[in-house]
Parts: sequence; C-alpha cells; structure tokens
Amino acid sequence: MQHIKRHDERRAPVPQAPAHSPYLSGNYAPVDREVTATDLAVTGRLPEALSGRFIRNGPNPVLVTDGPYSWFGGDGMLHIVELDAGRARSYRNRWVRTPAVAGSLDEPVPAGPTSMTGIDLSNTSTARLGGTVLSLTESCLPYVVTPDGATVGRTDLGGGLTHGLSAHAKYDPVTREVHQVAYSPLSDPFAVWQVIDATGRVTRTEPIDLPAPVMIHTVSLTARYVLVYDLPVVFDLALLTAGWSVPFRWDPSHQARLGLLERATGSIRWVDLPPVYVFHDAGAHDTPTGVVVDVVTYARAFATDLGGPIDESTRLERWTVDVAGSTVERTVLDDRPQEFPRVAPGTFDRANRFTYAIGADRGDLATAFSTGNAVIRHDHRTGASDVWSPGRNRSVAEAVFVPDPERTSREDGGWLMAFVHDVTTDHSQFVVLDAEEVDRGPVATVALPQRVPVGFHGNWFADD
Repeated sequence: MQHIKRHDERRAPVPQAPAHSPYLSGNYAPVDREVTATDLAVTGRLPEALSGRFIRNGPNPVLVTDGPYSWFGGDGMLHIVELDAGRARSYRNRWVRTPAVAGSLDEPVPAGPTSMTGIDLSNTSTARLGGTVLSLTESCLPYVVTPDGATVGRTDLGGGLTHGLSAHAKYDPVTREVHQVAYSPLSDPFAVWQVIDATGRVTRTEPIDLPAPVMIHTVSLTARYVLVYDLPVVFDLALLTAGWSVPFRWDPSHQARLGLLERATGSIRWVDLPPVYVFHDAGAHDTPTGVVVDVVTYARAFATDLGGPIDESTRLERWTVDVAGSTVERTVLDDRPQEFPRVAPGTFDRANRFTYAIGADRGDLATAFSTGNAVIRHDHRTGASDVWSPGRNRSVAEAVFVPDPERTSREDGGWLMAFVHDVTTDHSQFVVLDAEEVDRGPVATVALPQRVPVGFHGNWFADD
C-alpha cells in the first residue's frame, strides 16, 4: 500500500506565471510542491542488491516571472527514490536551498562561503566527494545535501574552488582523484584545471589560457590527458544585461578546438575542429598515438534557441585524436538524435564496449527528449543497438548505469535506472532495466506520487 505524507510540504508561494517558454510547459513545467511518499507500489521485482538512493537533479523554478527564461537557469530540485533490498521505501523531492530559493520560501539563507563567481544555482547533477553528497552546477559552488535532500549549505572545499565545481568532473579510480575544468565568464582566468583528492581537498589548480569565455560543460579524462572543450558557445554580456540567467550564444567565428592537457606536466596542445558543440562525453582512453573519445555532438547550440540547447539534432560520434599530427578523425557511431550517454564506471581509460543513451527510436523524432523516445544500448564491438521504448505517449529520462556486484566480470553486468513520464496521466514512474537485456523492458517499475519534470543528471548512492 502506498502512503503519501504531506507534512506541510513546501509549495511555491504564488501560482506559477503563464508559461512563456517551451521549457515551462508540458513535462518541462515545474511542480509546485515537495512531497514525501513511503512504501511505494512496485510492479515486477526490484533487485535485492540495490540498497541506497537514486538522486537526480534538474531545474524547477520556485517562481516564474516575466522576462527571458533559460532551462539551464531554473532553481534546482532533487528527486530521490530510496530502495532497500527489494523494497521501494520512499520518494522525496526537495528544492536545493540557494539564497534565492530560501528567500522565496521564507527560510533562512543557507550557511557557507559566498560564491566568487556571482552565480548561485544548483540544478544539474549530484555526486559524492569525500563521503559527502553534493548538488552541482557549473560556475557555481556546490551545495552539501543530506541523502534525503535537505540542504546543509554551500562549500568551497576549504577555499580551493575558485571557479565552482563542474557537474561533469571525472574520477580516476587508480589515483582516486577527481579532475575538473571549471570556468567562470567574469573571472580571470576564465577557466582552470583542478585536481581534488579522495578527501575532497583541492591539490592542484592551473589556469587554462582561452581566447574567449566559452561554455565548458564537460571534461574527459584518460590516464595521460585531460580533454578541454574550447567550443563556439560564448558568453555575451548583452544577454546578461537583458536578463538571461545563462547568457551564452552560438558564435561560429570562434575557432572550435580540443585541448589535450597532459596531466604529468600541465602542458596543453590544441587541435582545431570544425564548428561543433559537445555537452556530454561517453568515455575516453589513451592510444599509442593519442586519444579516442566518444561524444554526443551538436552542429550548433544556442543559435536560435537561447533558452535551451536544442537547435540541431544530435548524434553519437567517435573522435580519434592523433597528437603528433594535430588531427581529429570524426566517425559517426549512430546518427539518431540522442543525449545523456553513460558507460559502466569500470571502463576508465579503456575502450568501452557499451554506451547507454536516451534517444529517438524513430527517425521522425526531432530530439532525444521527445515523447516516444527510448533507451538505446550501443554495442561498439558488433555495431548493433538494442532499444527499449516506453511508448508513444511516454518519455524516458537519463538512464544511469549501476553495477551488479555479482556480475563484475561483464562490462554490462548491472542495471539502468530512469524516470518515465506518461503524458496521458501526467504522472511519472521509476524504472529499473537489466543493462544486459535493455530491449526486454523494466525488471521493476515503481509508482511515484507525482510528476517528475524533464531534468538533467542523477546518480546512484549505495548505502555502503
């Protein structure tokens, strides 16, 4: 039996303003309350090995006012599903209490250092660092949160974070270090490379010389290199003055480049690219002559749609970089529109066989986020792909890979976790799929008490 507790759940203090952006309607529209539900109904069977919390972040503005709205600029909200050895114990959703959110909810401003970048959002991803759960957005200081979603406050990791903490920093399981390329449009320098040790202490900060303040959403990591994406989405002060919270635009005159930053020396070598943009990579590894990295590419972004990233259909590409020749060979792995690629965490610095993404299961879909999209399992050894579609009137969010401790010998030995939204009922579910047999559909489906809007990234936080 499902129990929903309202316990004076926080709600948006005034009714939402009429949607004036495509990112404020449909399943992009924010929910107006925080809910706690326990003993959730399960169809199928949840794996007994899964005990912990799935915590996903995404934009969910408390207030929507007149003026421009960016999907990337909405207040952060965590959606948390707690599993315990075959049971779905609870669902919670909580706004991250930035000063703006706390003020709107008439709550105390959270503790912690002042953001040095002047930006204070927390809506993109979650991570665990030094035993602490963090809510993340690029160019912003991270927020410490509890496993149940309560905001503890901002942190700068003891003063080491000069440009915030990227939502897509990468972990090296050999050195137990986290590497990030962080940027801040109004800082000097625009971008830095930082190394963070296992305790959460920043051990190295090096400036990266860039000709313009570009949006650097992700970084790729191998044993030898940090890959720096200097691509033509550029900060525009006029957009900031006009009220855009994410003031970036497509600038094809900016030379696209991929930087290979050598971890041992800090030296960087740049390789020119044609105009292209990358939000997310799907793993990288060293080769005798350079690096191979798989990325989801955009032919352009923020060109006609300043409120969101979707200007062109996306595709999955493999970039083979020859360091000595300063060349990049681009190979299309799959031309279906897709996004949010994930790989098994045990594939660091080696060629992964499988990539999991969400994308179109039919050629007529314009974007990876369209209703009727699917989870795609790419097999790079055979070139085949397996697809699970939740149905024409349903959409699936990012599928997060969680390893199965009893199937460690297989790269795909694990599960995929994701939220699914049903347009006809305007409710959401939480699904678990077997990563080896994606096309067979969920092994378990958990009913949720309300809609989970389209969001960004989440991760699994095991109890151990």
